[in-house]
Amino acid sequence: DTDLIPALEFVAHRRALGVSVEVAAWKDHKNERLDVAGEHVWCHYLSRSDYEQVRDKTVYVSTS
Repeated sequence: DTDLIPALEFVAHRRALGVSVEVAAWKDHKNERLDVAGEHVWCHYLSRSDYEQVRDKTVYVSTS
């Protein structure tokens, strides 16, 4: 999702603060890798099984 690039750039340019830039993508998909010029973006390639193990199951919408 190229719409993530501005957010990735924002984080990447704060690397001196000790932050890292990491994204996740589906394993075996032929998507282009997201890049930030001059910065290293770590990509976690996930299978469906991997995703189920690490997904956030928190419900962020209030039901009241």
